Amino acid sequence: MEKFYKIKLKNSIIFWSCDVKEEEIKKILKVREVIFPIQVHGNKILVCDGIFTKRDYTFIGVKTADCIPLIVYNKNFIGAIHIGWKGLSKGILEELKNLIEKENSSLKDCIYFIGPCIGKCCYEVKDDVGLLFPKFYKNFKLDLKGFLIDFLIENGVKEKKIILEEICTYCNINFPSYRREKTKRRILTGIFKKS
Repeated sequence: MEKFYKIKLKNSIIFWSCDVKEEEIKKILKVREVIFPIQVHGNKILVCDGIFTKRDYTFIGVKTADCIPLIVYNKNFIGAIHIGWKGLSKGILEELKNLIEKENSSLKDCIYFIGPCIGKCCYEVKDDVGLLFPKFYKNFKLDLKGFLIDFLIENGVKEKKIILEEICTYCNINFPSYRREKTKRRILTGIFKKS
C-alpha cells in the first residue's frame, strides 16, 4: 500500500493517507499551512465539521476512520467536510449547498472527491439511525455514500464531477476503522490550491 495518494486537478491537489502524520503534510506537499477543523459529528461546516478556503498553498483537510471525507473543488475555493450519519441527519449537505451559494456558485459548479469510508456492505445500524435514511437502509445496513451521491446528483452535479474512492474502511484492514477496532488512527484527507 502506498504511503499517500494524490489526485491532481486544474490548480489543486487532493491528498489522502492513513500513514502520514498531520505535521508531515506541510513538508510533503510544500504548503504554507495545514488546517484541520475540530470535528464533532455535527452540521456546521465553518465551525466544526468542515473547512473552506480561497488561500493558495493552504492545505485543509478532515480526519476520518469510517465517516466520509468529502473534498470540494471550485476554481474560486476549496473545501473539506467530515460527514457521518449525525451530520447528514442534521443537514450538513444543505449547509454545504448554502455555503457554496453564498460564494455565487452552485453545487453543480464543483468537483467532488469522496474518500475511503465505511461501505454499505459493512455499516450495520439500528432502526433509530437507519430509518432517518429510508431509501438507503436495507437489512440493517446503511449506505451513507449512496445518500451523499444521490444528494449531489439531485442537485445537478454530473456523475463525471464525482471522484469516488471505493475502499471500505471496515473491510480493508490497511485502513483505520473505528467500528472494527476502536482505533485512534485516522485517514487524513484534504486539498490545497496552488496559485
